[in-house]
Amino acid sequence: MCGIYGHINIATNHLQEMGDIINHRGPDGEGTYESPNVCLGHKLLSIRAEVKHSKQPWKTKNGNILVYNGEIYNAKELKTTLIKKGCKFKTKCDTEILAHGLDTFGVAFIKKMDSMHSFVYYDKKLEQLIFSVDHAGMKPLYYSKRQGGLFFSSEIKSLKTVESFTRINSMAFIEWCRFGVNMTQDTLYKGVSKFTPGETKIFDVKKNKFVKTIWNRVKPTESINYDPDELYELLENTMLEHFQGVHKFGLYLSGGIDSMTILHFLLKHDIPFHSITTGNQTTHMNNKHNVSYNDDLEMVRKIRKIWGYDEGKWKLDTQSHQEILYKEHWYKKDMEEAWQTLEEPTFNFQHPLYLHCNKQMKEHGVKVTLSGDGGDELFAGYHKYHKDFDIRPGAKNVALQKIMDQIWEKPLFLKMASGYSWNYEQCKKHLLKVMRPYYNKNDWYNSWLASDVLDMSHRYFMRNDKFSMSQSMEGRFPLMGKKLRQYAYNVSAKWKYNQGIKLVLRLAMQRHFPKELFEKEKTGWSLPSAQWINNSKGSIGKSLEELWPTEENKISIDKAFDLPIYVRFKHRLIVKGLPTKSLFAMSRLRKWAKHNNMTLY
Repeated sequence: MCGIYGHINIATNHLQEMGDIINHRGPDGEGTYESPNVCLGHKLLSIRAEVKHSKQPWKTKNGNILVYNGEIYNAKELKTTLIKKGCKFKTKCDTEILAHGLDTFGVAFIKKMDSMHSFVYYDKKLEQLIFSVDHAGMKPLYYSKRQGGLFFSSEIKSLKTVESFTRINSMAFIEWCRFGVNMTQDTLYKGVSKFTPGETKIFDVKKNKFVKTIWNRVKPTESINYDPDELYELLENTMLEHFQGVHKFGLYLSGGIDSMTILHFLLKHDIPFHSITTGNQTTHMNNKHNVSYNDDLEMVRKIRKIWGYDEGKWKLDTQSHQEILYKEHWYKKDMEEAWQTLEEPTFNFQHPLYLHCNKQMKEHGVKVTLSGDGGDELFAGYHKYHKDFDIRPGAKNVALQKIMDQIWEKPLFLKMASGYSWNYEQCKKHLLKVMRPYYNKNDWYNSWLASDVLDMSHRYFMRNDKFSMSQSMEGRFPLMGKKLRQYAYNVSAKWKYNQGIKLVLRLAMQRHFPKELFEKEKTGWSLPSAQWINNSKGSIGKSLEELWPTEENKISIDKAFDLPIYVRFKHRLIVKGLPTKSLFAMSRLRKWAKHNNMTLY
């Protein structure tokens, strides 16, 4: 894992400043390439290879230049293919495989890769640059067309060393109000865009613009007969590819079937790891799911006893497993650091917990973390996937709009606001356009699951990247293996829709898991947000109250909302004790806007 950055056709050299601010992404080395029109930079976090063999920018056999951030999981397969083409290798690092592949096959090589990546490849002869992110958008890459050229980086803060961004993208703002993330190429910063999952763009230096876009998307292609044993074998092979090259992994262990699947294969193949499970001292029950906030802890303890690992190598001590009872007074400090690390505001109340756990992983010598994120989207794990839909073939032609209508319903707070002037329907059409390439008219249900990668990219992968890289660690998502994703999307909808939560995965793993795991209500790491926000005397409730605007101190972001709206929400917070996700989201938005001197219009 690394950080990449640079600029094209910009007269002033900004490489030093752009690189310095993302040192945390690459403490093991750095390098630059500089020419009159193209400047590229790289920060190295060495995972697999020796530092001396991993230095970038990488000069390819054809004299081209590559800066790369990622992991290639089918590296052995690709290396064999390239050797047959006459390529000779001097190192064991992924970068050399990618360099040979691009020199030999061009952009066609990207579709052969099962990887997480972002990279920039400069073809000096053609005077073109290839910008690419992986099929699921697991590694971020931002860019901006400013100052007569283009500049890019793994993080927005690097772009801000070149130019300040003080306007909010209005279209992105509407999208954010609905989802809490931006699933299109837009960010909340007007003038800053991001590459979306599976996107490869070619930039022509002479023309000073992107001239071509190529897609590496995963979507349903055929309907297959589901075989639990076949899925188990595919899961195992995918896991082993993700377990390569690291002495000890870190595992975020929720007690659910996704992370337990990863745990099963770690134990089966005797892979060293440090696991973390979280809970909270609050005993209040979550009314929606009727489970305690310590449900994950209790499940992990139960499974550990059933599997007989109390006294074994996987035991409850600081050497291999850690329980974290996250406390309210930790939250305020972690919250401020978390939202600055993420660079954009978020609805998610749990983010400080994830940052805290990343810090704990680093303290225990972990360099690569493993997460079960993505399992719900592959195997229909959310309740929204089991609504009253018509999945008969005759309904397929209207499905895409139907999906759009479903996911767009009930905006979190946009409709309660007054004064916004942007076209709500235009934003819906914009998002529909982005979703359409994932749509297969013969399987709209799995198309819906596939399109949710747009949400995952920012909600899960971006969070994981920013938090892990802030601690100079790499985060991997074994369930996002390309072959595994393709198989999951091809499994007929009849196995997923209204057949029980994640039936496909449960059938594959049922011989290897105790029945107690399958009876567990779906949760995830969670915090008692309602209680903490309601407690106006506590650090969180008090900090939110301090953010509330008055007639005198309103800032430009407040043009989107009238004062009575704020007064009403404040009354609910302080007096009635009726917190909402909107409340937390609005406070984060205001603080982010104030910190960055942002204006909405």
